[in-house]
Amino acid sequence: MLNEIICDKFNTKNQKISFHQGLNVVLGNETGTNSIGKSTFLMIIDFVFGGDDYIEKCIDVHRNVDFHQIKFAFSFDGEIYKFVRDTKNPNLVLKCNNDYSIQQEISIDEYRVFLKEKYKITNEDLSFRETVSGYYRIYQRKNYNEYRPFQFFDGEAGEKSVLRLLKLYNLYSSIKKYEALVKENLEKLSVYNKSIKQGFIPKINKREYELDKKEIEKTNMELSSIASDLDRDTLDIENLRTAETRTIKDELSIIRSKLAKYENKRNRLQFELAENISPTISDKDFYESLKSFFPNVDTKSLSEVDAFHKGLFQILNSEVKQEIAELDILVNSCNKEISDLLKQLDLYQNEKELSKVLLSKIENVVSHKKELIAETDSYDKLKSLKDSKKQSEERLEQEIGTVLIQLQNRINVELVNINSKIYATEHQAPVLNLKQKNYDYSSVDDNGTGTNYKNLIILDLCLLRQTCLPCIIHDSLLFKNIGDEPLENIFVQYTTFSKQIFIAFDRLSTYSEKIQTIVENNKILKLGDDSEALFGFTWGTKK
Repeated sequence: MLNEIICDKFNTKNQKISFHQGLNVVLGNETGTNSIGKSTFLMIIDFVFGGDDYIEKCIDVHRNVDFHQIKFAFSFDGEIYKFVRDTKNPNLVLKCNNDYSIQQEISIDEYRVFLKEKYKITNEDLSFRETVSGYYRIYQRKNYNEYRPFQFFDGEAGEKSVLRLLKLYNLYSSIKKYEALVKENLEKLSVYNKSIKQGFIPKINKREYELDKKEIEKTNMELSSIASDLDRDTLDIENLRTAETRTIKDELSIIRSKLAKYENKRNRLQFELAENISPTISDKDFYESLKSFFPNVDTKSLSEVDAFHKGLFQILNSEVKQEIAELDILVNSCNKEISDLLKQLDLYQNEKELSKVLLSKIENVVSHKKELIAETDSYDKLKSLKDSKKQSEERLEQEIGTVLIQLQNRINVELVNINSKIYATEHQAPVLNLKQKNYDYSSVDDNGTGTNYKNLIILDLCLLRQTCLPCIIHDSLLFKNIGDEPLENIFVQYTTFSKQIFIAFDRLSTYSEKIQTIVENNKILKLGDDSEALFGFTWGTKK
């Protein structure tokens, strides 16, 4: 908890302010004088809890008071931690020893991590400031819109506020895995669309897809017909097939495969040398992503060719020329071996001619079928990716909806409980309705200013009780329009908490005896006009 705040620029009676558990009241005078430092002191408390608004939104203070240091101490598990933060270098926090001698300089981010750790806020999806900032309701911060209680600033999107509330209640983990799945499916679809755009994958529409399916059936029938023809000619072919021809053909197959490999590589290198083509694609991540769809694609060769092109764009690489020369030798060697083997097959010309006709026909049909299958597979894959994306988005929406219903029910039950303690007779409790991208919070048939601010206060008390929220701050403007009975009981509720609650209040004598007693028992600072103002003087009066 926060133990103390010290500043030598405060008025001489209040240069050290000590705090305690539960309710801590900054009390103004009986006339309700403005600009004496009540809200400013609450802003300093926010500053001590790692906020930046004291620097950014209290310009009049810095113009009239100038540079000042804020010393402060926290206690956690029986140990005291002391720090200094000043208005000149607010992004730094100075760790101190017991007499506030500086020991170490840390960043404001490191300091916020320290607070999160010491307040035992274990939610990894929520920073310390994301946890507390919205519930430090101070005039200068303008975060006291009673209809939008979860927004951190005016105009914040409802979806962002709802998501942060889910995190505050530690309900985000079940949603996060669905968000990750949606993100993964979006990335896969993006990579696939990019592959289509680059021409690596064919693209067809639904009409073409249906035509391709019919054409595939046609090629299957054609291949079956060829198989039937082969069955009829099997006896003749087998009579011609000898051990020698089988051996020769096996050798030919191996050598031709090698020859095709060498010629393809040589032709590619020769073309690149002749054309001097500049590279157009060099995205390593893209090739790796492509591999996730086509595990057998040779991404290494693609990237090597790409790198090779870049080199040729500047200067012809002598090593490539040498490789072409070596390939020429290999090609010539393969051609000679093939020529020798073909001469041996002259004795079996009938079988060779028969095989050539059949193989040519099969090759054409199979090649056409492969093209058709590539197109239909591409269509099926794209449709599958789109379906997966849609399904994951629907599952995410369903999970969020389920969690939001559970959360709003939990909060609404507690609101009824607290609201029942605010009034002697039964009054309608406010109702929170949560949706994925928005929310609303109000009382049915009662939208008076006092009721709405009462609703805002009891919502904060609900969150203070149900979550890891370490403390709240309520400025005096929240109390102005609330009726005597509910306000008295709100103060009674304040006293039930051991977590720290910081409030500003004034005109004490105009309130009930019970409120006066509670305030006096929990007062940590009393401010007034002129020398009794926070900084010992006021600057709003024209001289």
